[in-house]
Amino acid sequence: MSASQKKIYYTYIHNSSFVRVDKRIFEEDFSLVKCFEFNSGNRSVVLNLFKSTIDAIINVPKADIVYSFFVGYHTLFPFLLAKLLGKKIVCALGGTECHFFPEINYGNYRKPVYAFFTRRSLELADLILPVDETLIDYHLTYIDAVYPHQGIIPFNKKLNGIIEALNCGFEYNLPESAIIEAKRTKNSFITASVDLSGFDYFRKGIDMIIAVAPHLPDATFTLVGDNYDYTTPLPDNVKIVGRLSQQELYNAFLSHEFYLQLSIAEGFPNALAESMLYGCIPIGSNAFGIPGIMDNKGYVLAKKDMQNAIDLLRTAMNSTEKENQSLEAHKSIKTRFTFEKRAARLKTLLNTL
Repeated sequence: MSASQKKIYYTYIHNSSFVRVDKRIFEEDFSLVKCFEFNSGNRSVVLNLFKSTIDAIINVPKADIVYSFFVGYHTLFPFLLAKLLGKKIVCALGGTECHFFPEINYGNYRKPVYAFFTRRSLELADLILPVDETLIDYHLTYIDAVYPHQGIIPFNKKLNGIIEALNCGFEYNLPESAIIEAKRTKNSFITASVDLSGFDYFRKGIDMIIAVAPHLPDATFTLVGDNYDYTTPLPDNVKIVGRLSQQELYNAFLSHEFYLQLSIAEGFPNALAESMLYGCIPIGSNAFGIPGIMDNKGYVLAKKDMQNAIDLLRTAMNSTEKENQSLEAHKSIKTRFTFEKRAARLKTLLNTL
């Protein structure tokens, strides 16, 4: 550790893959004082707030920068303490603090207390890093939303920090031949979500997949995730495989032709980018960062409409260019969204604070 390295206190909700990417950057290029996972094995907000407060009191004074992934309950006290002590405050935004969809009970602004914690945290930040440009100020046309004007700017009137979109970054070690030679099931579609129930059933477009599947009997659909509500019957050509390890998910991508991302709200959906990296042809909704990630390498559903979705999937299934589309999807992500690009820009931003 160099004496000139900035010291970072890192707080986040869950230890997800994108959280681990930034943790690695901090371990390699900074001095990581402490990582604090807010929801580590406990869903009690009050208990987690108490633990977070104690941890911040001990560790924030040792840091130069307090850095969070997402903002909400886990950030307000560490940010207040950091401001009091003259520390710099940086937050990476993944999406939920930039969205408000009361029609599906999604977004940080759906609850007054949660909205308060979110807004006050964002007001304290010196640097705000949403994972996609569309999380800043965006007009949604994919659905007729209660609030079509989305992003941190519409929902927060007192932002004081610098705002810069910083995309996620990925590493990939397989040779290109693995994409070309992958044994993919014909007309196979896959999607992944941590939770297949509640608001994510609608947010991630699981409802659309369940509705469309019976109309495409010569296709198969794989849902990766937990907690599916079986009161909604599954069509015969839809299977749920539960939550997979990262390597199991990558293997599943290699065995499917298409990845479905029919979400109504997203930040930078990692699974979409990773599926393309492993050669899945993307089919996504015209919502937030999804078309930008797809980079014209697949098929975009302009509006949430079942018949249009059926027609779009049939067009994809009938393509005679699947092998080339698969390879182009892989190359697009491999070139544009690298670990090195995120690491270099994040390092520059933090060192200039």
